[in-house]
Amino acid sequence: MLKTLKVELFSDSDLDQLQDQVNEFLYKLHPDDVKDVKLSSADGTYDILIVYKQ
Repeated sequence: MLKTLKVELFSDSDLDQLQDQVNEFLYKLHPDDVKDVKLSSADGTYDILIVYKQ
Protein backbone atom coordinates (compact mmCIF):
# COMPACT_ATOMS: atom_id res chain seq x y z
CA MET A 1 0.00 0.00 0.00
CA LEU A 2 1.35 3.39 -1.02
CA LYS A 3 1.38 6.03 1.72
CA THR A 4 0.77 9.72 1.09
CA LEU A 5 2.41 12.63 2.89
CA LYS A 6 -0.10 14.66 4.86
CA VAL A 7 0.10 17.81 6.97
CA GLU A 8 -1.73 18.64 10.18
CA LEU A 9 -1.61 22.12 11.74
CA PHE A 10 -2.39 22.82 15.40
CA SER A 11 -2.67 26.35 16.77
CA ASP A 12 -3.53 27.71 20.21
CA SER A 13 -2.58 30.50 22.60
CA ASP A 14 -2.39 28.01 25.52
CA LEU A 15 0.81 25.99 25.08
CA ASP A 16 -0.21 23.27 27.56
CA GLN A 17 -3.51 22.69 25.79
CA LEU A 18 -1.73 22.67 22.42
CA GLN A 19 0.75 20.06 23.64
CA ASP A 20 -2.11 17.85 24.82
CA GLN A 21 -3.79 18.08 21.40
CA VAL A 22 -0.56 17.28 19.56
CA ASN A 23 0.33 14.39 21.86
CA GLU A 24 -3.13 12.89 21.37
CA PHE A 25 -2.70 13.14 17.59
CA LEU A 26 0.86 11.73 17.58
CA TYR A 27 -0.16 8.82 19.82
CA LYS A 28 -2.27 7.47 16.93
CA LEU A 29 0.64 7.46 14.48
CA HIS A 30 3.48 4.98 14.10
CA PRO A 31 6.77 6.76 14.95
CA ASP A 32 8.22 5.92 11.51
CA ASP A 33 5.30 7.70 9.84
CA VAL A 34 6.11 11.06 11.45
CA LYS A 35 8.42 12.87 9.04
CA ASP A 36 8.75 16.36 10.55
CA VAL A 37 7.45 18.52 13.39
CA LYS A 38 7.82 22.33 13.41
CA LEU A 39 6.97 24.78 16.17
CA SER A 40 6.54 28.52 15.73
CA SER A 41 5.29 31.28 17.97
CA ALA A 42 4.18 34.84 17.30
CA ASP A 43 1.92 37.34 19.05
CA GLY A 44 1.10 34.92 21.87
CA THR A 45 -0.03 32.11 19.57
CA TYR A 46 1.78 28.80 19.16
CA ASP A 47 1.64 26.74 15.97
CA ILE A 48 2.75 23.16 15.50
CA LEU A 49 2.95 21.67 12.01
CA ILE A 50 3.22 17.89 11.67
CA VAL A 51 4.18 16.18 8.39
CA TYR A 52 3.35 12.47 8.38
CA LYS A 53 2.63 9.50 6.11
CA GLN A 54 -0.74 7.82 5.96
